Amino acid sequence: MDPTETEAHLRSMLEQAGVDLKQPDPLTTWTVFTKFGANEIDGIQPDDDGFLFQWGVYGSSQLFHLGFLRQFSFFTADGEYDHMEQLQCTFHYEPTAELRALGSGDDWWFRSESRRTLDDWVTEMEALPAFDVLRKRVQPVESFIEQGRV
Repeated sequence: MDPTETEAHLRSMLEQAGVDLKQPDPLTTWTVFTKFGANEIDGIQPDDDGFLFQWGVYGSSQLFHLGFLRQFSFFTADGEYDHMEQLQCTFHYEPTAELRALGSGDDWWFRSESRRTLDDWVTEMEALPAFDVLRKRVQPVESFIEQGRV
């Protein structure tokens, strides 16, 4: 997959799965995102292809944030670092006592990691208490699917 087409590719996969991109279902988005993660990105080395699952109350809005992203680095023809981009799926929820009790946290996985595979990482994320937000189908107050430079 061409790195300039990753967001369009994910959005296409989401639409094919019946996801309303204006109000995406978080659990279905996760399921599609994990399938999308199996696709290698042309020219991106395993050390530079990372996945993140994160949750918690962040920023001035004080909303509960649950998100997952794919981050990849670009290099010049000479092999010099150029920039990073993140393709992220972010869901914000009203910060109920139940959600606040989850605290905050994150977990990274890089394609170069030898101790676990992408499937292992997905299984570990799905075992986290924070993942129950997706399983319970709690309706987010806002959501974003976007790619940009970091």
